[in-house]
Amino acid sequence: MQFTTRTLLLLVSATVLGGCVSVSYGVKPRTDRLEQLTPGQSRGGDVLLALGEPRGKGGAHVSPDIPLRDVWYYELVKSSSSVLAHNTTVDLTMLVVFMKGDVYDGYLWFSHVEQMGRNGTRSPK
Repeated sequence: MQFTTRTLLLLVSATVLGGCVSVSYGVKPRTDRLEQLTPGQSRGGDVLLALGEPRGKGGAHVSPDIPLRDVWYYELVKSSSSVLAHNTTVDLTMLVVFMKGDVYDGYLWFSHVEQMGRNGTRSPK
């Protein structure tokens, strides 16, 4: 128990003295590889080859007229906080892949970046 308290105290002290904390998890979605996939034709194995293992899986209703679809999601989250400057930023990039059984059915992706190109790269300002 004492080790846990000491570790926590050291972490809090380093944060206050250093003034900045950064946390990152996930992997940047490979949106540039989406063009390798064809809705209605590509299979789950094709998605895995193109995009890698998803960070998670679930289900979603896009609209009441469309039956439940399986979804695979890929995400990258970066967060940084500056104690001295009193600000926090969170950067999120998420790709949601829709599957109809084992068949690729399309995707939806979004990012915190304000101006994005078609292939998922940042557009020049």
